[in-house]
Amino acid sequence: MSGKSFGLAVLVAVVLGLGPARSQQPASAPPGAMTNGAMTNGDATAGAPPAARPGLSRWILYDREPGCCGPVGHDGPIGYEIYLRSGASFPVGNSGLGGALDTGWVIEGGARTLLFNPAADAAWTIDLGLGNIYNRVGDRSVQFPLKNIPSSTSPTGAADVTVTGSDLNRTYVYLAGGREWYLWGSAEQDGCNGNWRVGVDVGGQYGTEKLDLNEIQHQTDTIGAVFVAVHSDVEFPCGACIFQAGLRLQYTYTWSDILQVQNNADVQEFTLQGTFGIRF
Repeated sequence: MSGKSFGLAVLVAVVLGLGPARSQQPASAPPGAMTNGAMTNGDATAGAPPAARPGLSRWILYDREPGCCGPVGHDGPIGYEIYLRSGASFPVGNSGLGGALDTGWVIEGGARTLLFNPAADAAWTIDLGLGNIYNRVGDRSVQFPLKNIPSSTSPTGAADVTVTGSDLNRTYVYLAGGREWYLWGSAEQDGCNGNWRVGVDVGGQYGTEKLDLNEIQHQTDTIGAVFVAVHSDVEFPCGACIFQAGLRLQYTYTWSDILQVQNNADVQEFTLQGTFGIRF
């Protein structure tokens, strides 16, 4: 092969090799270049959706928008809260067991359901809880005659005795219904503003009591009670929860036959309690 023929063959091979090379996409494009309609930044993730940034969940951030099933409640939202309240019991009355009691101590805990109106500035409430009240019998001069008390020293096995009280302890469950009013606007705000509410509720109690006596062993009985209460609370939002603190004043009338029917063992009292709770 002559030198001229060899040179012509090389030129043809070079031209044929450049064609496929030009038809291929460059391995990488300079920053700012367009590739398949997308701007690149010089890396392999160009055009991909941005990665999610780490952060707090919607629940922690108090995102109260309706979920997959829409808002809860027919006419307005439904709220829930748990609470603990404690304070003093002030018996009233000048006769019977209630008149002999000193100021006592009460503690209660429970849960409430709040059925808000559409504006969420008022709600009907349902309250269920458990409580205990302890009182000392301060006036030991008040005597109670009891009949047919078992006695090992009596020929008949029973005797009439006169007793004085020592301590009274009552444990009960209660159920109440009431109404709440929020004075600083909607109770379902953006989680940043506090609120102030007032409310009233009425309900009943059912439980047991034990009365320690100085002359004989203690007596027990079943009790029932009705009550009416007013309260006021301030609320402090914190993330997904709303913390509450307030005061509650309650009047209660308790029926009891723990000292037999001939003695007045009913107790009337006012209780003043501090309340601490969390609303969801």
